[in-house]
Amino acid sequence: MKNLTVLLACVLASFAQVWSQQVTISLENFHIQRGEDIVVSYSNGAGNDKDYIGIAPLGQLITGIPGGYTTTYAYLDNPGAKEGICTIPGNNMGATGDGYYWAVYLLNDGYDAASEYIPFYYGESAPQNESPVLTLDECTVEYTTITFTDNELWRMLIKEISVDGEALSPDDYAIEAGALYVLKDLTAAASLTITAWDHSDATVQLNNSSSIDEESVLNGIRFCNNVLSVSNAQSVSIFSLTGASVATYPVGMGENTIDLSHLNSGVYVVKAAAKAIKIVVKH
Repeated sequence: MKNLTVLLACVLASFAQVWSQQVTISLENFHIQRGEDIVVSYSNGAGNDKDYIGIAPLGQLITGIPGGYTTTYAYLDNPGAKEGICTIPGNNMGATGDGYYWAVYLLNDGYDAASEYIPFYYGESAPQNESPVLTLDECTVEYTTITFTDNELWRMLIKEISVDGEALSPDDYAIEAGALYVLKDLTAAASLTITAWDHSDATVQLNNSSSIDEESVLNGIRFCNNVLSVSNAQSVSIFSLTGASVATYPVGMGENTIDLSHLNSGVYVVKAAAKAIKIVVKH
């Protein structure tokens, strides 16, 4: 599996240039026929006269630097309005090929994104795609790991992850190439389902559980309340569950303590002096 992909929200820091509240956008249709207008609704807009909707190929962020320009765009139908629609004329797409694109609300003729990117398919007929098979790798009171043969398109088109029919908050999980991590207790749940545009639902039964202690201790390695204690080791290494290196800390003889609260919430592997334990960092 590849390194954990952590999706970070854009930091909206400048009141003069950047809207401090996220704009919500939605598309009138997910499948848009060639030549049809692309109609995007928005609410909680920033109210700038030159706010606009940008369109780019799925996965390409609009940054204004080479390789990050819009495929097309249009200013809001009612400039300065904080709620309304933006109509991108169908002929604006020109000879652009059939495929998946996404739309985003951009601020004041610039490249600051004020909304999430919303995907859609543009072309004569949308393809029928297959979802990967989900496999339950581990289910504990602290976290659940589900693996799959990676499919980048499927990951980018995911619109909901639910457990027993109830949607999870995006704060409850992280998804990377080949793995989904849910940082909730799912040991009493029956199934998890991932729903993605233009794919059939992918479901896995949650019928296997194991445990991880809130306080982990093994041969001189102790972890409790986000603080790691290690005795008699030259260094301590932290890895993600996929094996990606997160951090390495030099330590000395005797007992050493390392505060890991700066790490993102999640499950990690700690290795020191040829020993290893799993830990759960929680905020």
